[in-house]
Amino acid sequence: MKKQEASYTVELALLMPLVIAVLFLPIYMGYDLYDRAKQSSVSGWDASFCAEEKVWNMKFAEKVLEEWK
Repeated sequence: MKKQEASYTVELALLMPLVIAVLFLPIYMGYDLYDRAKQSSVSGWDASFCAEEKVWNMKFAEKVLEEWK
């Protein structure tokens, strides 16, 4: 009696959406959390406050101070 080789194409076709969801769901959730935190930090106490701009300004000031030394 010969053994027949199996093809797992159907099983993989059923499993791939689950694998893709497991891979991309944390990325989507992280982006959503970032967006919520960004909105709440901006609208929470100062509408003109931008954390990214503050960090950029601080790094720029550090570079200028290093050049003066």
